[in-house]
Amino acid sequence: LAALEHRLRALVRTADLVGRTGADEYALLLVDTEAGAAVACVQRLLDTMADDPIPDPRFSVSVGLAPYRRAQSVEQLLAAAADGLTRARAAGGGRVALRSEEDTPDDAARQDVQLDVAEALAAALHERDEFTGEHSRSVVTMSRAVAEVLGLSATDVDRVGAAALLHDIGKVALPDAILRKDGALDEDEWSRVRELPVIAERILRAIPGLADVARIVRHEHERFDGEGYPDGLRGADIPIGSRIVLVCDSYHAMTSAGPYRQRMSHPEAVRELARCAGTQFDPRVTEALIGHLHQSRQLGLLRADAEHGVLLPVD
Repeated sequence: LAALEHRLRALVRTADLVGRTGADEYALLLVDTEAGAAVACVQRLLDTMADDPIPDPRFSVSVGLAPYRRAQSVEQLLAAAADGLTRARAAGGGRVALRSEEDTPDDAARQDVQLDVAEALAAALHERDEFTGEHSRSVVTMSRAVAEVLGLSATDVDRVGAAALLHDIGKVALPDAILRKDGALDEDEWSRVRELPVIAERILRAIPGLADVARIVRHEHERFDGEGYPDGLRGADIPIGSRIVLVCDSYHAMTSAGPYRQRMSHPEAVRELARCAGTQFDPRVTEALIGHLHQSRQLGLLRADAEHGVLLPVD
């Protein structure tokens, strides 16, 4: 990886940016560069490696490129590049694939297919572990609501919802001895659990159109203070979708009975969320979730009173 980074930096201009975005992934931002020139630049990297290969026969590089469009968010740009990367890998690796609007299918048809695939994966997870499947569906509702409170676009809200639905899909690869263990996990078992986001990402990246969801799922266990896993990202470097799913996932886990933990009450869980805001959780996302939960409980109480013929204000 160090050798690859050295070669990347030797190819780019001082205005360009090179940064590591994952355990085995780099992002390259080419400023004021047309798509054809970007392809040529990356192709030079691949040619250089072919002429002077890094001394490891297993090492190869696949590249996904995407042009920046006006008003596009960083998340959308990275997702588009990730989609190109998925195509490059699917074509055999060791090559570059350019993601462009012209060669993508109709948006509505593509979203329908993605929804069907997401639902199929969720059903498979439910069959593997009923509690995890039900938990994931509960996290979806909260995650979508928080994304809307934060002002994300309709497309991004759908993306966050899909990530929430599939954030535990890596558990399909977890042995029953760990998945169904009644007591606390030992360190070796925890090391297997910490691999799940990467496994989940690999599963989702293999499905066309889910690269952006895969990135959110990979980083769902990153902490706002940088002490999470698998990549130790911190703050705004963590995708906003990952930050949303984490806090919603944590609230639902705290308020649900587990094999070796007691169920917290709603007030206890909210206090825990507030206590961990700024360390484990994004403070802004935490505030949005707490506000949503408060509003939902108010509406629930109002509806309950209305059923009995009296509509009372709630403090």
